[in-house]
Amino acid sequence: MSRTTLLFLIAGLPCLAIVWYLYFAARLKQFLRDTPAIASTRDLDAFKVVVKGQMVAALVQLVLLNVPWILLIYGYVRTVLHGADALYLLVPNLVVFVLGKQGKKIEGQAQNLKVADEQLQKERDRVVHIWLHKPFPNW
Repeated sequence: MSRTTLLFLIAGLPCLAIVWYLYFAARLKQFLRDTPAIASTRDLDAFKVVVKGQMVAALVQLVLLNVPWILLIYGYVRTVLHGADALYLLVPNLVVFVLGKQGKKIEGQAQNLKVADEQLQKERDRVVHIWLHKPFPNW
């Protein structure tokens, strides 16, 4: 693989991860605007759809953000890349880190949505638990 190709992938995949993040963050924000509280099973079903999308997005993010590190190491081992080439990866990853911090706030708002009754709250809490602890849920 050429140096140009490696650098394109090393910088491009994290940039794609940024676009991916922005898309799914916008979907979550839209859900929060449209649904200030979970007042019905319909709201809860919409919440599940959004959460599922967030979980799939997180798995894709893992690939988009980790493959460049493997490519960077590959480029160093093959002596195609040089020390300063790490900046092509570090700069976009810094942006991803900052956006991720903001994203946690939005996720926290979604995870703590007000719920109309105890039954809906139990189900919301179950969904949030899956969101936080099970990367491959079995809904």
